[in-house]
Amino acid sequence: MENKEKERQIKIREGVVKRLTKELEMYKQEVVDGEETMNKISLDDENGQWKKNNQSKLIEESKKLVIDTEQRLTKAIDELEKIKC
Repeated sequence: MENKEKERQIKIREGVVKRLTKELEMYKQEVVDGEETMNKISLDDENGQWKKNNQSKLIEESKKLVIDTEQRLTKAIDELEKIKC
C-alpha cells in the first residue's frame, strides 16, 4: 500500500474508532438513565404499568445497541491494527 494511501486509511480507521467509542459510551449511558427512569415510574399512576413496560423495551434496545457497538468497535480496532502493521 502506498504511504499516502496508508496514512489516509489510518486516519479514516482512527475516526471510526473514535466515533464508535463515543457511541458506545452514549448507549451505556442510555441504559443507566433508562434504568433510573424505570425505578422512578410509579405503578400507582393509571399508565404506570404501560410506562414501565415501554421503558423496559427501550432499555433492552439500548443493551442490544451496546453489544452491537462493542462488536463493531472491536472489528474497527482490529482493522486499524492490521493497517498500521
